[in-house]
Amino acid sequence: MGRKVELALDPFDLTTLELRFRGQPMGMAIPQIIGRHAHPKAKAEQPATAAPEPGTGIHYLRLLDDQQTATLATQINYTALNSKNTDRQGEDEQPASTHGAVLAGEEQS
Repeated sequence: MGRKVELALDPFDLTTLELRFRGQPMGMAIPQIIGRHAHPKAKAEQPATAAPEPGTGIHYLRLLDDQQTATLATQINYTALNSKNTDRQGEDEQPASTHGAVLAGEEQS
């Protein structure tokens, strides 16, 4: 009782375990089979097959989505601001890359 022992085993075959004490082989260890701890006459519990609860009619995900959409609607849409600037740039002036260039399909005068 209270002594340290070593178990020599093959990691690919755990069915055989060799017991060693102070480096000397002491024989083969017998693995203990651990099963369910219950009295043999005890009846197994039957899982309850209750009917599913009726729905409340409240769609919580839809409520969260509506709230998030309302919150985002009050914020500035920076993407829309950028696209308006791009459209206006095309009306007022040409981008720097096309200044003085002849576009395909246009005739020079």
